[in-house]
Amino acid sequence: MALEDTQKKIRFVTLFPETGFIHLIKDVGMIPYTMYKNYNYDASIATYQNGPYLYLDNEVKGLKLEFLDRSNNDTKDGIDYLTHNAPNIDVLHLFHLSQRTFDWIHVYKELNPNGKVYLKLDTTEDIKGADRGFWNWVNSALTKCHVVSAETLEVCKCLNEKWPIRVEYITNGVYECPKRLIDYQEKENTILTVGRIGAPQKFNEVLLAAFKLAHTHMPNWKLKLLGPSSPEFQQVMANYFLESPELKDKVILLDQTADRSLINEEYKKAKIFCLTSRWEGFPLVFPEAAIYGCFIISSDLASARDITGNGRYGETFPVGDSQQLAELLITTSSDENKMKATCSDIQQFARDNFQWVKICQTLHTALSNPIANKN
Repeated sequence: MALEDTQKKIRFVTLFPETGFIHLIKDVGMIPYTMYKNYNYDASIATYQNGPYLYLDNEVKGLKLEFLDRSNNDTKDGIDYLTHNAPNIDVLHLFHLSQRTFDWIHVYKELNPNGKVYLKLDTTEDIKGADRGFWNWVNSALTKCHVVSAETLEVCKCLNEKWPIRVEYITNGVYECPKRLIDYQEKENTILTVGRIGAPQKFNEVLLAAFKLAHTHMPNWKLKLLGPSSPEFQQVMANYFLESPELKDKVILLDQTADRSLINEEYKKAKIFCLTSRWEGFPLVFPEAAIYGCFIISSDLASARDITGNGRYGETFPVGDSQQLAELLITTSSDENKMKATCSDIQQFARDNFQWVKICQTLHTALSNPIANKN
């Protein structure tokens, strides 16, 4: 019996009711998958049935899903799940500073005092301005967590100075890299953006406006927008082409696809990756673009500073400033030597710092160590 106990795998559950197939290749799926695949945890995601789960048989093969009973109250459904399962969960993995999360932490720890909570804050840099009243609100929940993490160096540094608990730096990354470094000669004169095209957060209108200003200075370049787009944004595009018909063959709206090989091929071909978001935590598209050697131009976000090595592998511009973005597109596209050098350097930088296997080593070590609350 003692031998069996020593061989028992650590039970790791990510509780995230909203999990859909796309989450399986984001942190929601990649963290439990990596803990299972590389660190021998018994890992699963507890979620509503939001299928089909297109990546379950290949990209995260072996990761288990547990389906929650669904009511009209996700907090209650999570509590019901924990009421029946908490004693058998060694590590409960949660996201976000929210009342729902705090309720789940309190229920889990009450039923399993020796269980460990891993809370991934998944927060923007706005949290740096949180006052003492905010800390008083989150204190009782955070001090019950064994590991609390943030995605950017800047946020981690700030919170470790302010909060009486340790905040680990656990960023986002990619699981598999290309077998070889992408050669710059394989790339085309393309600017790429990937995401929920037209979503208010993504502020894609800034990129459209910037390219309209810049395109005469970069005549052989194209702009590609890859991802799901709303009918409203498709109307925005229609109006854009009515005003600038000369751009119709230069700006391409690509439909969403679940085929990762097709998405990766677009990263591989693009010389520049551009993100214009109003806010972000640490978007998956950053390490994806970096691992394929794209020069990154982004609105000025903490995560952008991390992925570009504080400006070594890319540029930033003020949120919403299409004029400055246009200038960056013009100067970058005309500097082949800079893009070529960055192509290899950013790939190695991403391999060293933004692979899930290496990222989750930090989590595995933190879970293995005593809780690091400060006195």
